[in-house]
Amino acid sequence: LRKKMNQPLLTALRRFTNNQQLLASIANLLEQISGGKGIRGRLLIGALEANVLLYGHASLALKANTIASAVEMLHAGFLIQDDIMDNASTRRGKPCWYRQVGLSGINDGVLLQSAASWLPSVVLDDHPQKNAIVSSFVEATMITSLGQKLDMEKARPETCSWDRYRELVTNKTAHYSFWFPMKVGLLLADVQLEEVEIELKNICYEFGFYFQAKDDYLNCFGDESVTKKHSSDIACGKLTWLLLTAVDMSKSDDDQLKIIWQNYAQFEQRMTKEVRSLYEQLDLRGKFRLFEQAAVQNLSTLINRLKMPQLCPLLFEMLHLIKNQ
Repeated sequence: LRKKMNQPLLTALRRFTNNQQLLASIANLLEQISGGKGIRGRLLIGALEANVLLYGHASLALKANTIASAVEMLHAGFLIQDDIMDNASTRRGKPCWYRQVGLSGINDGVLLQSAASWLPSVVLDDHPQKNAIVSSFVEATMITSLGQKLDMEKARPETCSWDRYRELVTNKTAHYSFWFPMKVGLLLADVQLEEVEIELKNICYEFGFYFQAKDDYLNCFGDESVTKKHSSDIACGKLTWLLLTAVDMSKSDDDQLKIIWQNYAQFEQRMTKEVRSLYEQLDLRGKFRLFEQAAVQNLSTLINRLKMPQLCPLLFEMLHLIKNQ
């Protein structure tokens, strides 16, 4: 299936090169970076199928699969660059791509992003929403880059706020992971978004906030044999749900705040352990469980109120997937 999804890009690239070695190298890149839950592609296809019966529409189905693969390619490009900036070691249980190929991985990330944004203009022909879809890819790339810029700034006492975290999450995660694929799927279905756009976008952004908060939690408290993460957010100085919650709970305790800020964003393992020990002392596991219950309840309420009920099964499927990751 992955090879079938990657084939449109390899075919389209022949417009620019017939260098078989280069094309084989790109095919290997696509194969090596595959994996993950495919949330973004599933959202796109699900949004389309909720509004259009694809049976008997082979051409639209093929185009949709190609655009879904482009969305996942864009995601892969972001991940390659994110791993380089974070000096990460593994991704999805394998060495990060740049660890395998060196700094040429920077260009590979750019290649994937460029190809993803270019593919819709190639495959959509005279689709009435072609320009809007192409524009959505460009917008998603820009917004995510802004979020990545925010994410690379180490957390400090003067910048540690929930408003900043929500801005970071909205730009880095929520927009391109949830709203962007949902919007593109609906545009492929030629659905008029005016009446539900604000409502649906808000739901997608709430999904993104919950998704990122859970990712923050798993980075510290998840099963390392599954997540392959080792509290790297603490060492990298990331602004996270856990850090903000710990700071809120420690505002009346100078000693606890001192532990956080003297040890946060330091690569010595003992310093990471100091922060993680405080997280345990503050019972952030329990605090996250309460947050998760409230987030799931809030999203369930928003989904049930949505004025586009045909999307509700898809959104509840996504909610179940995130909750059980």
